[in-house]
Amino acid sequence: MYINRHVFLCFALFVSLFLAACAQKQESPASLASEVKISDSDKLHAAKALRTLADDIWADYLEQYTYYRLQEGLPIERFEDLTLQEYRKELLQIQKYREKLEKINSQALSEDDLITYEILAFQNQEDGSNDDDYWLLFDITAYQAPYSFRTSQQALQMQSLDNESEAQHYLKLVGELADMIDQLVAKVEGQVERGIYLPKPALPSTRLTWEGMQSGLPSAIRVDEKRLNELSAKEKAQFNKALESLIETRIVSGFDRLLVVLGEEYEANAPESVGLAQYPNGLQVYKRLVRKMTTLNLSPEDIHQRGKAAVEEISRRMEAIRVQLGFEGTAQKFLQHLKNDPRFIAADAAEVETRYLDYIHRIEPKLGEYFKSLPKAPYGVKRLPPEAEAGMTYGYYDEPNSANPVGYYYYNASNLPDRSLVWAGSLIYHELLPGHHFHIATQAENKALQKFRQNSLDNAYTEGWAEYAASTGNRNGPLCDP
Repeated sequence: MYINRHVFLCFALFVSLFLAACAQKQESPASLASEVKISDSDKLHAAKALRTLADDIWADYLEQYTYYRLQEGLPIERFEDLTLQEYRKELLQIQKYREKLEKINSQALSEDDLITYEILAFQNQEDGSNDDDYWLLFDITAYQAPYSFRTSQQALQMQSLDNESEAQHYLKLVGELADMIDQLVAKVEGQVERGIYLPKPALPSTRLTWEGMQSGLPSAIRVDEKRLNELSAKEKAQFNKALESLIETRIVSGFDRLLVVLGEEYEANAPESVGLAQYPNGLQVYKRLVRKMTTLNLSPEDIHQRGKAAVEEISRRMEAIRVQLGFEGTAQKFLQHLKNDPRFIAADAAEVETRYLDYIHRIEPKLGEYFKSLPKAPYGVKRLPPEAEAGMTYGYYDEPNSANPVGYYYYNASNLPDRSLVWAGSLIYHELLPGHHFHIATQAENKALQKFRQNSLDNAYTEGWAEYAASTGNRNGPLCDP
């Protein structure tokens, strides 16, 4: 799984499903271009306007988002603002992008520029997003919350501390990290005022996530003495005292407030049922999310039926496997058997890592046969910080950046007796290679693309490709044998 906070704002290099859907509804700009006389001057003007807009948008991203600045190795001036006011600014910015895009003659664009145009048109479409979308997005869930804080933590680790000015900037950033916690608390309080709660089933993992972050983040923020070698003894003392004060009075206390808000009263009011449709305008927000995540005009009901059909197909395949293995129990007992089979239970974190690496080594000799080009960036596996493991089912892929040029899959090594590795092969092929790492690293290394395109990720394509990659072992039996 690859997730970051701005997945709604950035879209893929090319989404064939989206373009196909457009073709079903209307003639594409490219086909219409054959019927309209387009001069060379028109083509140059359109291409220049489009590429300028894409570059301007990328410059805005670099100005606003820590994640992209880290990718490019730029100094981190500030952290994100998670308030409603900032969200409204983002919507206004999208509107400005849309207005500029509408002035560009898409019929005059070349094929590659037309792809950029379609991506920008989809990303900046008028879909009715409003304050409801802000209030009905739960930023505190186990897979949503840690990413912003992970990015901020990476930025702090990269921050130079060679003089008093840089030390003060570090303290400023820690203060802004505390502001992010305060903003999350304020958002949850605002949701409660509007009767919006996480469903009860999601609360245990959410609490575990924040408890883990409260215990682990302070030590990650504290600075090793070696990083302060250029400061005087007095400057070191002042810095450490100020940092400890921020950690105790802002960071730890901020987590305390958040956990209190998510306490007994919150749980008492939280619904047993799940889904946004139970809230005012929730169905409209959900439909917008469906559109953003799939790039298709599908209804929630259609997706549900597709999901049920997929589960039925998987169940038929699992039944065939049960018959092949001579297992006489039910489907439920077979799944339980797989979860408890000692062959798939690791003794410790080192064995988990060894299992993943074994699957990687099995597929590496075949990659040259399967792919015309391979990413230059190296890859590997690492354990998640223990404090982050409690709320996560598995882990996540972290792509290469200027500070760390290696793409890593961070795996979960907690509760090993209950964490079967029977699907370890498919998981690592999804997350690392030939899944997320191959897609994201190869795209980032493609210098023929503008920066906007190099860093553009669409959930439908990103996860769709990774799911396809996960099936590599299924088509090549020995790759996924235990």
